[in-house]
Amino acid sequence: MITRFYIDNFKSLVDFDLELAKFNCLIGLNGAGKSTVLQALDFVSHWMTQGGVEKWLELRDWNMKDVKSSLTKNKHIKIVLEIKLNDGTSNANFRWEATFNPGKMCCINEKLVVVGFPVSLFESDGKRYSICQLYNQKPLTVFESVKYEEFNFCGKSREKNYYKCDYYKDIDFEYQGSLLSQLTDHRLGDFVRRFKQELSRLRAFDSFSPDCLRVAAKKDEQNDKQDIGINGTQIAKFIRDLKQEEKDSLLKSLQGYYPQVTEIITKLNRATDSIELEIVEQYSPDSKPVRTKADHINDGLLRTLALLAEQYSPLETLLFDEIENGINPEVTEKVVDALVSSPKQIIVTTHSPMILNYMSDEVAKEAVTLIYKNSHGHTHATRFFNVPSAAKKLTSLAPGDAMLDLYLQEVAQEAEATYAQ
Repeated sequence: MITRFYIDNFKSLVDFDLELAKFNCLIGLNGAGKSTVLQALDFVSHWMTQGGVEKWLELRDWNMKDVKSSLTKNKHIKIVLEIKLNDGTSNANFRWEATFNPGKMCCINEKLVVVGFPVSLFESDGKRYSICQLYNQKPLTVFESVKYEEFNFCGKSREKNYYKCDYYKDIDFEYQGSLLSQLTDHRLGDFVRRFKQELSRLRAFDSFSPDCLRVAAKKDEQNDKQDIGINGTQIAKFIRDLKQEEKDSLLKSLQGYYPQVTEIITKLNRATDSIELEIVEQYSPDSKPVRTKADHINDGLLRTLALLAEQYSPLETLLFDEIENGINPEVTEKVVDALVSSPKQIIVTTHSPMILNYMSDEVAKEAVTLIYKNSHGHTHATRFFNVPSAAKKLTSLAPGDAMLDLYLQEVAQEAEATYAQ
């Protein structure tokens, strides 16, 4: 789970620092930078785990000039990511720091550490790199207890079963993004590999639209993350490839929102070699079943289906923009309940106070983050209910009503005054 995201010099995100919980809801005025936060996370995840910066830009019809902030003279993009890994074999807090050169489209400095562990797991200065491999399979607290003098970067240790550190090695090849994206899992070692794997299981749906969900998926199109695809264009293929018990479970979940749906159909169109999505609805036992193609399925049902389907993907961190769009309020309440209780880490943006009213006070205190711009146009973030005026409102109002009863611009000014101190 990502617990902290810092980035400097990405669009309006200048010296931007965001603490994250398991479920997160970003609120703020239009143009504050909510969608930009999702884009930045997706950007970093992609080039850290896959490289291919140009490919990511091409998918969005962007170029590098669109990424770098025009609000600062800094040439490089700086990133800090903190991830808590809890996979049953270890319970560790990783911190990855990187400096990305937009001109070269690669990191010129990187460092990965485990908080409390005296040796860097990975370091690179853009010319050379070093990896510290941990071989012991016990929980990472074992490593944290080892004294510093037992370690050095030459592979010599009184506890050889704990780790092996390579000498610095020259980087004699060109690459984009992070050097970690180019090194094999075997070369990285177990813990660095798990960190990279955790960050690779992230997808941003910041341009999530029913039109994308209606697109017939090409049968042979590659999907690197094995999910519904960027903006949902692979949903038909993804559902088709689910195990039968997963398909049954997905249908049952959808019926909790739309009980008239009796079947989800994915069929191969041999003429176009693509997979098409259809649903069957029956409103009463005596009525005739109605079969509807994706082109004519209502927006709310399509978006709900996509949100539910993504829960069956191997991804661990899901980012959704304007979660309430096109979905009936009664259905939205159930969707929020499902996302809050999801085993995955969820980050959503919203303009709707109603979304907050579907959360308990306890969830809202941890989840709701105000995204705002300061007087310089820099996007900043703060826990909404940590701001005194919002905290006071929450003592007598529901979370959404508290948001509605406040001027977000004034709350932002209050938060910025604290930030400046």
